[in-house]
Amino acid sequence: MFQLPQGSEAEGTSEENPILLPGCSNAEFESLMMLLTTSTTLTPLELSKEEWIAILKLATMWDILNKLEKFKLGRMYKVESWFTDGCGLLIDDFQDTSLEDIAAALGWETAAKIASAAWKQSLPKDGIILVPSNCWLCRECHGGLQQAYNASNQIYCVGCGRYTSLEPGVKVEIALLDFSKLADSELIYASRRGASPEALEAVKAAFGEELKEMY
Repeated sequence: MFQLPQGSEAEGTSEENPILLPGCSNAEFESLMMLLTTSTTLTPLELSKEEWIAILKLATMWDILNKLEKFKLGRMYKVESWFTDGCGLLIDDFQDTSLEDIAAALGWETAAKIASAAWKQSLPKDGIILVPSNCWLCRECHGGLQQAYNASNQIYCVGCGRYTSLEPGVKVEIALLDFSKLADSELIYASRRGASPEALEAVKAAFGEELKEMY
């Protein structure tokens, strides 16, 4: 469908030339559409084992569930992989989703557990917080700092030209940190597809008893 050129009659314009979805049968697609178009507010959706397997297959293949949906459906139907990955992503990207939205979808008790896990994960395990050098500012002029080109053990202020030694035992005196640049640091991974190993461990710690009942 997405390969050009299509010609005078593109896929999906007639029954003789339908849209082809590789790896997906008609029955599997119908099961997925039934889930997506049926309201489960008052009555849970009742499907066969084969239909749920088809939905799981397509949702995983096409990556169509967001983290809240993965968590909610994983809990509802006891699918451990959805539950842990959805919860792990909520912990990793806690600032991207408001606590109110999490509570509205999952309840306040669950939201509190996720918030607690996210807070614990944000704390440094060894008491050391790593701050990338592009956040450092000079104590004299508040100019940006960078490594000196002629010495690997010195940093150089682009504002006032002063040098500061990075020799072991010498304290680097920095006036303040510009955290607005932190998002550009290589320490931040915004395009991650799955939850981090640390977040998955946090899920086990927060929801261990619930995970024992999943498949």
